[in-house]
Amino acid sequence: MRTLVKFALSTGLRQGELLALSVDDIDDMTVSVNKRVKMVKIFSSRKEFTYEFQTSAPKTESSIRKVPIPSWLLADLKELEKLRHLEKLKTGEAYHDIEFLFPSEVRTTLNARNLLRSWQRIFETIYVTYKKFHVLRHTYVTLLLKKGTPLLTVSRLLGQTSIKTTQI
Repeated sequence: MRTLVKFALSTGLRQGELLALSVDDIDDMTVSVNKRVKMVKIFSSRKEFTYEFQTSAPKTESSIRKVPIPSWLLADLKELEKLRHLEKLKTGEAYHDIEFLFPSEVRTTLNARNLLRSWQRIFETIYVTYKKFHVLRHTYVTLLLKKGTPLLTVSRLLGQTSIKTTQI
């Protein structure tokens, strides 16, 4: 969870984009954003349905992008790789060889609801007023703007189609 939050804060990715990331999306200190995970209802009849995670293309064409990863996050990413390797050794044949960057405990797509529950528990533990997970994206924007990053660059890093959205 710690690395996921740091990654979100330092890249500005949307929650669904973060959960869809695979190990292969990281290359040369950039992350390729090219998919998202969302939960959809699958109907078996008019009244019966189940929920299923689906990976799909991002919201818009401009959401497909490359975002730089700060060098200080490299140690955390290497630690994740070590944990993945240890988990593979421990689990043996039951190991799911799907290489999500931030998987669930059973190596599948991390459920967004579980992510938000963990996020909420963090706030309860430290006795701080709860803030939505999306606040990490807003904080990323604020930090970039404070550094003097041009608004157009910020907009492109966020995968937004217009700087008007970024200005809001």
